[in-house]
Amino acid sequence: ARQIKKENSRVKFQPFFFRPLPGSAAYKLFIEKTGSKYLGKDVFDPMEMCFDWLGNFTRVSFKQIETASKELLSL
Repeated sequence: ARQIKKENSRVKFQPFFFRPLPGSAAYKLFIEKTGSKYLGKDVFDPMEMCFDWLGNFTRVSFKQIETASKELLSL
């Protein structure tokens, strides 16, 4: 973590990292898990999609990610 901090002092986790791109294999799995909530829609709430991704495919919460990010920045 300290090495990451040295190389880039602007470490930040963006919700983008937790959203699958339409047309990808990850998106197909996401649609299978969330049902029709996102299917056929052109505009998504990025934070809602992030929370759904984390809830369906990880064992961490957004709060845990925010806390870890803050801890990295404090090194």
